[in-house]
Amino acid sequence: MTTVRVVVEEGASPRCGLATDDAFEVTGPVLRIPSGKPFCLQAMLAAVPLVMSKMDPRPPGDWLERKPFVCCPDPDDDVLLRLERVGP
Repeated sequence: MTTVRVVVEEGASPRCGLATDDAFEVTGPVLRIPSGKPFCLQAMLAAVPLVMSKMDPRPPGDWLERKPFVCCPDPDDDVLLRLERVGP
């Protein structure tokens, strides 16, 4: 089963406490935070709608393959998340 990892690519100094390389993973209907560290709900909810699309193979040139990024909706936090497919 494919896993999608959502990783903090960058974040100046977000109030929510996220740091570069913080991540959560989704495998099927299961969400895990490997580090056990809290993950900002606002940032998570920005990425979740794209996670299911990222689980399936995308055609070459698909925008989600070329630019697998999403921004946290809180403009003061300036957090950029990267979605990456892990596994088959």
